[in-house]
Amino acid sequence: MLFSQKNGLIFVMRKFVLAFGFGLLLVGCSVSNPTNKLSSASNEDMQQVEMPEGNVSEETLPDGVTEEKVSDKTDAYWVSLTYPQWKDEKYNVLNTAIATLIDTEFNGFVEQEFFLDESSAAYGQYHLANVYEITAYTPNMISVRFDFATYTGGAHGMQYSRSVNYALPIDKIIEIGLMEEALPGFLNMASNFCSVQITQDLGEFSDKAMIADGLAPNVQNFATFTYVGDEALEFTFDPYQVAPYAAGPQVCYIELEEFRKAREAQAQNAEQNTTETSVPMEEDVTE
Repeated sequence: MLFSQKNGLIFVMRKFVLAFGFGLLLVGCSVSNPTNKLSSASNEDMQQVEMPEGNVSEETLPDGVTEEKVSDKTDAYWVSLTYPQWKDEKYNVLNTAIATLIDTEFNGFVEQEFFLDESSAAYGQYHLANVYEITAYTPNMISVRFDFATYTGGAHGMQYSRSVNYALPIDKIIEIGLMEEALPGFLNMASNFCSVQITQDLGEFSDKAMIADGLAPNVQNFATFTYVGDEALEFTFDPYQVAPYAAGPQVCYIELEEFRKAREAQAQNAEQNTTETSVPMEEDVTE
């Protein structure tokens, strides 16, 4: 059997877990106390936008990190996106992943068909803007969450989030699908924890069917996650995924200790089941 690139990465990630511990695959340390900051567009433009809070300002960026900006403005729309880039070439994989994410969001917005007719501006100015937060920055892990705010017509704008997680020791971007393959059962654990937490957070406004569908243990539902401090993972769910728009984005924090306990219990149950099925039944033998 050929040793494919994907299988090779899973193998490397498993070695990473063994070498640095389960916690280091799921952990980073907070870089600072982030401050809110909006960039690139004019003050008049930005007053139209109800932006999520967070972001690292240029004054609080770590040493060796710069802030890049991408912007565009026509009669129909404006775009203002900011993102961090690391100066050291050893972070090329991280820089490329972040730049690709921003490029994808920018192109996806400006290439929409309704911008071909700039008379659409009469109905309100379309826009796309963002803030970002470096939630983890250690010798082992860097995590960045991007919160976007956009308006493309209708009664209200929309917010959504994306994330990039980078493991320095293996020089790889960590995505949720590889987490599941390297640590089988990871998505089930995340689904169970977040279902309980978000149901409690929403209280009487929780919708059982909406939560069950939005938190089903699949890659799409849990694609946006970051490492926060050395204690927890943070999953972000966009409006309409697990709750109505009025409830806003939902966030689920899971302490790493809870993952460890769940994995230990899972391993014990598996070992017990293996033992039970491997012991032959004694039969009475009569002569």
